[in-house]
Formats: sequence, C-alpha cells, structure tokens
Amino acid sequence: MPKQEVQRRHEMWEELCERGGPQSVGSTLVRELGIYRGQAGIWRDKDQTAGLTDDGSGVTVSVLHTGQSYADDLSEGGVIYHYPETGRIGSRDENEVEATKNACRLGIPIFVVVYPEEDDSKRDVHLGRVADWNDETEEFLILFDADFNAPGETASEVREREPFQLTSERSGRTSPQLTRPEQGRFSFNVFKRYGKKCAVCEISVGDMLVAAHIRGKAEDGSDDARNGLVLCKNHHAAFDSGLFSIEPETHLIHTQEEGPSKQELRIKHSRLSPARSEPHEDAVRWHWERWKEEQ
Repeated sequence: MPKQEVQRRHEMWEELCERGGPQSVGSTLVRELGIYRGQAGIWRDKDQTAGLTDDGSGVTVSVLHTGQSYADDLSEGGVIYHYPETGRIGSRDENEVEATKNACRLGIPIFVVVYPEEDDSKRDVHLGRVADWNDETEEFLILFDADFNAPGETASEVREREPFQLTSERSGRTSPQLTRPEQGRFSFNVFKRYGKKCAVCEISVGDMLVAAHIRGKAEDGSDDARNGLVLCKNHHAAFDSGLFSIEPETHLIHTQEEGPSKQELRIKHSRLSPARSEPHEDAVRWHWERWKEEQ
C-alpha cells in the first residue's frame, strides 16, 4: 500500500510537470490533480490515505505555505512548516500533525504548495519529504530533495551517525525572496538536538532563543547541528563578541579576565547546560583555542 501511494504521488508530479508546472500553475489544476483541496494548511485526503495507517489518521498529501505568517521559513532547499493551530472543534489539528508524521514514517513524499509573491492566483509546487519534526517547537522539517530516509527514520537519527564536519564551503548564491538555504534547517536541527532552553541561563521563551554557531559562518563554520548551541539573544551576542567561552574538557564557562563577570553577564550556570545533547568537542575546542589566543 505505501509503495502504491508513493507511485501515485510521483505520477501526480509528472502530470503536473507535463501540464506546465511545477512553477506558476493555476490553483484549478492543483485541485484537479488532487495535489491540494484543503481549506486549512494541511491536506491529507482521508478517503485516499486513511487505509494506509492503523488509526485511520491517514498520510498528508500536501501543505500550503502562503508566506503570510512565517515568510522566512521557505528556502531553496525546503520549508520549516509549523503545526496547525486553527482552534477547530475536535482533534483535526492533532490528526493533521499525525498524518504529516506518517509521511515520514512511511517514506511517502508530500507536496508543498506556495503562493508566489507576484501573483496570488498562481501556485508554485514542490515535491518534498517530511525529514523530521520537533514537538517542542511544533515544527516540521520538509526538504525538497530526492534523498529519502528509510521509512520510520528521521533526519536527526541519520545525522547523528554521520561524521562531524566543523567547516564547510560558503555558497555565493543568494535570493531576494528566500532565506539562506541552510539557515532554517540549521535552526531546526539545533533546537531538535539541544532542546528549547539557553545553554548558559534558564531562558526558555522561544522568541528569545536562537540557534547559534560555535564556529561561525564567517570562519567557514558548518551548519552541522553539533557545531551549534541554543542561546538566548543576549548570550548569543556575548558569545559572538568573545565575552565568554567554554573549556572543552570540562565545559566550564570562562569569562574575560578584564571583562564582565558571569554575574554581570547573567550567566546562571558554571558549566554549559543544554536541555539535552552536548555539542561536538571539535567545535568547542576550536572556539576555546581561538578565544584563548585573543585573551
């Protein structure tokens, strides 16, 4: 059954492309092909997909990204898609979230339907995969590539097995309408790995937290989540300014000898304290050695 549904969606994609897509196509064609017929953000086509799952929640066919609520979450490589919060009666939001997770679990591709900025009557369509999700931040990571994970396996599980990369080459490509291709993915991966709490204080308010690089992009630092930390905005600025660093062996936090103290910086912990996983030792050591040289 899942293989048949995978094949069906690829056939839908091929017909869309044959009929002038996938960019700037009319909404009528999108509905005619069964790519998107929903009224909210997630279309799961219960009649077609309910039988694919034991609980009848089905499998998401497509998600709609209008750019009105989360304009910066779309990139060339994918989209960070937020869980629906429509307040509808019953458990429809929860069922749609579960159906989208099922697309990852079963290895079934989904469509991402986007409103182009220049024409609201047209749609851009992407064929993607649900690579991961984070119930803490209530987000899905949907990627526009053909590198599907094994059914039942998330991207974060795959990533933890891969060799760590501290550096990467910077791309010169930019787009006025899209975020840096890896920016949203890096943020998603960092929050998924470390948890929703500043690693040096107790702040856990989402709007005050950022995914920070340990070795920064200006120094060719990679977007590997193990080269990152969750920090509040104040401590991110302090970290990037060299006001403190982390000793690799002990993860003790050190401040400048003639600079502001941990108390003045409102650093609450004596050592690095993420909600869960630790960053890679190579990244911490790189920052520490550079910081010591500058001292």
